[in-house]
Amino acid sequence: MFNIVQVKGDDAGGYYGTQANYYLGGNAPSRWVGQGAAEIGYVGEIDPEKFTQLMNGEIAREGEAPQRILSGVRKGWDMTISAPKWASIMITLGGDKRLSTHWQNAAQKAFEYVEQFATYRKTTGGKTRDIVGAKLIGGAFLHDANRNNEPSIHVHMVASAIGLTKDGKLRAIDLQHAYKHAKLIGQYVHAQFAHTARRDGYKVSLDDNGMTVLENAPPQLHEISEALSTRRDEVRAEIDRIGVATRQGEVAVVRATRDNKSNDTDLLLDQARAIAEHKGFGPAKIRALIPEDQLSLKDAMASDIDGRLPEFIARQLGPSSREASVVPVKASEARHQTVIERIMQGASRGLKSIWGAFNEHARGHQASSATMMPKPSLGGLIETRDTFEPPKDYPIERLAARHELGYQIRRVSERQAAFTLHEVILPTIISGLEHRLPGVGRKEVIGAARDLVSEGLLNVGRDRKSLFTATGLELEREQRIHGFTKAGEGQSTPILAPEKAALEIQRYEKNTRTLTSGQRDLLSALVSSTDRFVSVQGVAGTGKTTAIRAANAILGRSENNPYGVRLFGIANTKSAMKEIRAQGIEARTTASFLARFTNFFHHDVLPATENKEVWENTIILFDEASFAGNADMEAAMAIANKLGVRGFVAQGDRDQLPAIPAGNVPDLISKLNRRYSVTLSDIVRQTNPHLRQAIQNLVGIAGKGSDKEGYRPIGGARDVRTRVTKAVESWSYADAITDLGLEKAKNHQERQLQLEDIAATVANVWNSLSPEERMETLVVFPTHQLRALFHDKVRETLRSEGQIKGEDQERTVLRPKPLSAAEKDRAESYAKGDVIVFSQQVRRIGARIGARYSVADRDTDANTLYLNGQTGDAVAFSLSDGKNKLPRFEVFKEAKASFAVGDRIRILPGDPRNLAEVMSDITITKQAGRGLQVTGTVDVDPVQRPHEQRTIELREGSTTSMMIDHDYSRTVYAAQGLSSLRVLAGFHSQSIMTSFANLYVIGSRAREALNIITDSLQRAIEAVAHNPGIEMSAHTAMEHMEVENFLDQARSEMDTARALADQEQSQAPDLQEVPERPMSDEHPVNMDREQNLEIENDIAPSLAPEREVGD
Repeated sequence: MFNIVQVKGDDAGGYYGTQANYYLGGNAPSRWVGQGAAEIGYVGEIDPEKFTQLMNGEIAREGEAPQRILSGVRKGWDMTISAPKWASIMITLGGDKRLSTHWQNAAQKAFEYVEQFATYRKTTGGKTRDIVGAKLIGGAFLHDANRNNEPSIHVHMVASAIGLTKDGKLRAIDLQHAYKHAKLIGQYVHAQFAHTARRDGYKVSLDDNGMTVLENAPPQLHEISEALSTRRDEVRAEIDRIGVATRQGEVAVVRATRDNKSNDTDLLLDQARAIAEHKGFGPAKIRALIPEDQLSLKDAMASDIDGRLPEFIARQLGPSSREASVVPVKASEARHQTVIERIMQGASRGLKSIWGAFNEHARGHQASSATMMPKPSLGGLIETRDTFEPPKDYPIERLAARHELGYQIRRVSERQAAFTLHEVILPTIISGLEHRLPGVGRKEVIGAARDLVSEGLLNVGRDRKSLFTATGLELEREQRIHGFTKAGEGQSTPILAPEKAALEIQRYEKNTRTLTSGQRDLLSALVSSTDRFVSVQGVAGTGKTTAIRAANAILGRSENNPYGVRLFGIANTKSAMKEIRAQGIEARTTASFLARFTNFFHHDVLPATENKEVWENTIILFDEASFAGNADMEAAMAIANKLGVRGFVAQGDRDQLPAIPAGNVPDLISKLNRRYSVTLSDIVRQTNPHLRQAIQNLVGIAGKGSDKEGYRPIGGARDVRTRVTKAVESWSYADAITDLGLEKAKNHQERQLQLEDIAATVANVWNSLSPEERMETLVVFPTHQLRALFHDKVRETLRSEGQIKGEDQERTVLRPKPLSAAEKDRAESYAKGDVIVFSQQVRRIGARIGARYSVADRDTDANTLYLNGQTGDAVAFSLSDGKNKLPRFEVFKEAKASFAVGDRIRILPGDPRNLAEVMSDITITKQAGRGLQVTGTVDVDPVQRPHEQRTIELREGSTTSMMIDHDYSRTVYAAQGLSSLRVLAGFHSQSIMTSFANLYVIGSRAREALNIITDSLQRAIEAVAHNPGIEMSAHTAMEHMEVENFLDQARSEMDTARALADQEQSQAPDLQEVPERPMSDEHPVNMDREQNLEIENDIAPSLAPEREVGD
């Protein structure tokens, strides 16, 4: 675990550096760390007096009086890096001090990483900017016990707020990046620790959270760990008592609840040993777990990632062999060689050959490269190329790092147009450690990142503290989207002249209903705009659908529309598509539209039933544009442009949930166009004034005004907290919030119980409604887990009411396992039991469209999956056969669910029969041995024959019959674009899905009544404040200013905790001496490029929503 908290100076030297060892014995000196410390002569064992001066803002050079550099409260940062509990027990009770050394070295690596991206401010010509490259001055302290005197190996890496600049001046420095990426840095520590522990023979691996686990640990070791973890429970109880919600506040509580440590070492050891013996696993049995066999020197070097193997390759190549001929590796050989063996085999064939070996390991490079960036949904818009292929003179020692970094960039950029540099650098380093990839160490990876920046393949924004990054490809794509809008200006013939349009709008309002000013502007843009591409920013509930209905009515009058111009809708979800069709407008999903016209784009061949003249008289309405990634939007605009459509109206809300693929189109339009064509900010959906006021508070609208800029994009945590607090106040007047007042869950079991409480409470409210009220109620949850718990409760009620009949039959169902295209390329992304459903024919394994295979095994070296078909046939499916492009398929996991006659169900997107696209409101009418008989509404012809009832059979064992789910609630993602008289929702404060965007969507769906049930309102507000859940466009990231100080609340909590603390300073233990490791001589990445700044946001890009593709 990696925690970082700001600290005051006080008696830092006495607190950190003069405590005794309890379990390890002896007095291990502390040591100075940081390049800045070495440069000013602070080396070796720490002088407590000098360290105290440092942490109080003073530097004392040899033979000189202390010099004050900083004043004020903030004096530095304490990075506390705690070892896994099992490792602490193996060290203290088992006596394996090698693990202690490994942990200290891993902590040192983390400190060096943090140092490489430390920043300081420099003013030149009256302009202040943040510079990456501060050199830290700090100390390392190893402690072996917690405040309850239980074994707990942890390292304090304490950095002063004073650092050295590149030109040797002492200045204040900042470590904001360490706060924002504490989880990733902690995973880096664990990966480094696991990497070195393996050399000592330990069978360790990283779990799903990136933490090191001992694979052969007996259950008793876990019981001992729990028995010696009372300090953890004590801290959690205090956190719940005072209501701390942020991580920084929790760290402050740790400090505030400390008691003096005991100095009776023998007693502490005896107590710990007695607990272990009581659990039936005393020190002797613990020592038996310590492996005796270490890796040989040869194997240790082969598994090292410090770059020695690539240097060997470079020596083998030599200058004369750089231009050696390329000899391709045969696919048959590749299946039996590891990537390392192929690299070594390619060492005599030149750099390009080695790069090809890397690519072939991941995917058949003759078809497409593993490092290629994701292509747009409409192929051929950009040149297909290996984006990260290195220049001819590229350094061999960074080749492997460049390749792995390219994969991580591809993986992240598929879902985020903008990300931080740390989000790709740290996973690359961790992958190198976990998979023992030669040449993928920190030095090589950061060097490779520097290369990509210098080559223009990566672009870094001006905010040096956050280092927001975007690929050159994504910036180009966004520029092309912008280019379509600019090129379309003045290129459309209006249906009605502006004066005629104004008269028709007045007629409509007189005969039908009054419109808001924003709705009039949208209606006018639809019927009289001279621009082909029109952008609409509409806050949730501002009546965009009403304006579209009015446009359809006006165009329905033949005297207004002599050329027969029609409206055609595109929507990203089936529910949004149905909303458009309900207005009498033909519509398709985005995926369906792109698939239908891709061939026309490339070959000028329209589908048989399409007429280009009709499309030239069509205005396309692209609904919920925030749902569309950049690639889909670019493809749709390109097709529309080639079809010659009369207009293309993209409407969305940039503060709602982002697209699953990379991009935020409304944000992009705002950034590049500097304005929207139309803005709607008058909320009309909510008839309940308190609900309407709450949404106005969330989106920053003041009063009822019709100002076109009457909303403000959200800012940082302080801004979000203010908005949500005001919204909650308005909701409280409408009884829209139910606070269960539960304490913070301490473990997985308690969290599960809280989720059950939330789901049960929502179900009780739903059960109390009449059947008619239920039909007008939308039930929404952020996660599928809450949905499933709610469905269990609701089905009990429906069974008692007689709507569900007969016995439940448990069925095996498929649930999506979301993998990016990059992750699909690698065998390591799959697990035994995963299910693959092909959406195209694959001749090499004899798979038909819709064929279903389960993963029986995998070979990560050969990058091959071993699959079992439905008939038991076994096939080897190579992800890199060097010949074929990876076919289209989706990945699922099997689960169990019970169904009965009368159940309402839905069919998940991606079923082979494509029923999810056309069938809704489905009910099970018969359940027999042959499968399911279901009845639902089918849109045979969305305009002429909508809502036709049809009964079909889902054959037992078919893929479609496994792709079903109960349909009594929606995820927030699926609910976006819907509205309902009444909304019920469950919201868990400790879920990563607890975000501003999710809360905004939930709150804005209801017209008259809303009830949001949460475990803790206070914790939910804080969680939302620190998790906007909104993605930036790449261009916004390039101009992203330093975020609002999101630690304000944490500082407040720290002050509260300190006020509760005993002011008496306690002593910290000394531990074993650690051999001095030379600080890295690498130079920090210098990315000082000037760009303009305008927007300030506080973004948490690492929190990926859980949702299903296409729904």
